[in-house]
Amino acid sequence: MPVYAIGLEEYRQTDIPKRYHLSPIDEADFELEIWNYNPKLFSENERVDPFSLYLSLRDTKDERVETALEELMEKIKK
Repeated sequence: MPVYAIGLEEYRQTDIPKRYHLSPIDEADFELEIWNYNPKLFSENERVDPFSLYLSLRDTKDERVETALEELMEKIKK
């Protein structure tokens, strides 16, 4: 499922809550994350930067995500 992120200020200034209704996760077309800052500030080619991605997922208790984050950080170290 695609995941999109927008900043809190952008969320407050749009009509997103009015245009979309909340759906159960198994019926949703996408997931929207509301971040404290605008993710576009550090993005490249409409993709979130690796550090923001890491920070947004670091508390996830899924071994697959944990492994992927470790691999991501290894690539950055090189």
